[in-house]
Amino acid sequence: MTRIVARICRIVYSNPGVRCLTVEEINQAGLCVIGLVQQAAFKPEFQALSHGLEVSTRSKLYNFGPQTVDGVIRVGGRLGNSSLSLNEMHPILLPKNRHITKLIISHRHQQTFNQRRGQTLNQIRSQGFWILSASKAVIF
Repeated sequence: MTRIVARICRIVYSNPGVRCLTVEEINQAGLCVIGLVQQAAFKPEFQALSHGLEVSTRSKLYNFGPQTVDGVIRVGGRLGNSSLSLNEMHPILLPKNRHITKLIISHRHQQTFNQRRGQTLNQIRSQGFWILSASKAVIF
């Protein structure tokens, strides 16, 4: 899916004649898709964060200290000065009941050679994603 979105973006914004996609184009397409999913799932939170405000204390994202980086909502926290990568310091927040989340879970489950829930969750988190109620979302 990210490759298709990357090709569409290339046709719209740059030179469609080049055949091979770059890693950067594929990563940007993935962030674009995730950003759209988050805008639909976390609409009030996304609007508040994009205007520089804090999320409501009643929000399910409040305890995560959310922040926007590159147009996606990420987990906040005190790891900003560490030497970890951005995905390890501030994983991307995903809702548990969206199709893109199910695709990510399925892909990571296959990468772990169909291991149990704990291995799949570890793989998902190591790739920089934080799924809300993840143990309920990962069922095999």
